[in-house]
Amino acid sequence: MSAQGAHDFRINEVFVLGCPKQCPMTAADDSGYVSPSMLKSCPKPEFYVDEYGEPASWIEIENTSYTTHDLRNCFITTDRAVLDKSMSAPDREQLMSLIPAGDPRTLISGKQRLTFFTGHRNRGTLHTTDVIRLKAGEPNWIAIYDGNAVDLLDSVTVPALKPGQTYARLSDGTYQVCEASEATPNAPNQEYHNDKIREFKEKDPHGFAMTLMCMAVV
Repeated sequence: MSAQGAHDFRINEVFVLGCPKQCPMTAADDSGYVSPSMLKSCPKPEFYVDEYGEPASWIEIENTSYTTHDLRNCFITTDRAVLDKSMSAPDREQLMSLIPAGDPRTLISGKQRLTFFTGHRNRGTLHTTDVIRLKAGEPNWIAIYDGNAVDLLDSVTVPALKPGQTYARLSDGTYQVCEASEATPNAPNQEYHNDKIREFKEKDPHGFAMTLMCMAVV
C-alpha cells in the first residue's frame, strides 16, 4: 500500500535560486551552482525563504491522489547518473537526498503539497543534503525515487530560468514557466490561458479560417 501511494507523488513546482540583478560578485561557481552565501552582496530578493529567513532553491512535491500518503524514506536527486539501471541501490543512494522519517509534515494529504529547500540538511527535514544542486541559468533534471532508490516516481527537466521564475506543473501534466509574482509554493499552481486563442480554436477547430487569412496576407 505504501509503494502504491508513492507513485502518486509528482514534482509540482521548482525554483532555482539566482541573483535577480545578475551581479558579477555573485556569479555561479564553476559548476553553475549558486549558494545562498553568494547572494550576500545582492539586494535581498523577495523569494520564498526557509525557516531561517534565507533564500534557497526549492522543489515542491504534490500528492496528486485524494488519499493521504507519506513521502518519508523517498529520495530526491538531481544526478542523471542514477538512470543507469546497472547501478546498485547503495551507489544510487550516494547521489540522492533521503527524506527522513519522523516528521509529520511528510504525511501529505490528498491534493496537498510540500516544499523542500536545497542544502543545509542540518536545518531540518525540509532541507536536502548538499548532493542536490540546482544550477542557475541552465537546464536542471530533478527526480524523486521510491524508498528502494530504484523505482522512479517522477522526473522533470527544468529549462533555464530567468532569476525569479519558477517551473510549475499544470493540471494536464504539462509545465509552464511562471514569473515571480505567479509562484505558488505550498499552494495550487495558477494556470493561464490566452482567451483570444482559445476562442479562435473553438470557432475554427480545423484551421480553415486561419489558412484563408494567411493566404490573403501573402
